[in-house]
Amino acid sequence: MQAENRDLEYTNKQLHAALKRSEADCNKAQENARQASELQLQLATVQEKYKKLKKKLQSQKAATQPSQTTTWLQNRASKLELDEQRLDTAKFKLELRENKLSSKEEELEKKRVALQEQEQEQNDERSRLKAQRFMLDQKIKRHDEKATTDKQAHETDMMERKAMLDEITTKKDALASHESLKKTADDWKQKCIRAENEAAAARVPYATLESLQDENRFLKKNCGFTRCLLQYRTAH
Repeated sequence: MQAENRDLEYTNKQLHAALKRSEADCNKAQENARQASELQLQLATVQEKYKKLKKKLQSQKAATQPSQTTTWLQNRASKLELDEQRLDTAKFKLELRENKLSSKEEELEKKRVALQEQEQEQNDERSRLKAQRFMLDQKIKRHDEKATTDKQAHETDMMERKAMLDEITTKKDALASHESLKKTADDWKQKCIRAENEAAAARVPYATLESLQDENRFLKKNCGFTRCLLQYRTAH
């Protein structure tokens, strides 16, 4: 975009310089045309004087002996005729020059029109580039706004995810602690069961021993009574 603007500015400067040169050429052509007009006016004046002198000479030709005035007039007429020839030559040259200047003016006018058209095209191109740059600026602005919105939404989402992750981690830690406590409780439960089983197993022989002791005491008691009864019967 900046390179195109620099090219447009450089081309615009060239167009203005060419237009100034064309204006200078047009001014020069106008000056030449003015000089040609002055020469034509001088030629017309000389031709008018020549006609008047020619009439005087014709009116004085009737005299038999030319006077000094007549001789002067004849010399003057010859000089005027020579001047007229010179003026005709100058007029012809001026006409050629005018034709060239006219052609050059037409060419310069065409160049000026072409330069104006080119300048208008450059202005249109500049306007188009400005409009395009404005559209690009708006697009970039919308993109930046969307990027900012997306960034904020992403940051919010990341914060929510982090909070959820922290909550999940906390719950996992709590669950792991609960599982550990449960395992410890299960271990203690198993140990208690084993201890109770061992105690029960240990109580079985002891109970058997107590039962045997009770039975022995009962037998002893019964045996003493039987002996007494037999002794009583024997005595009586």
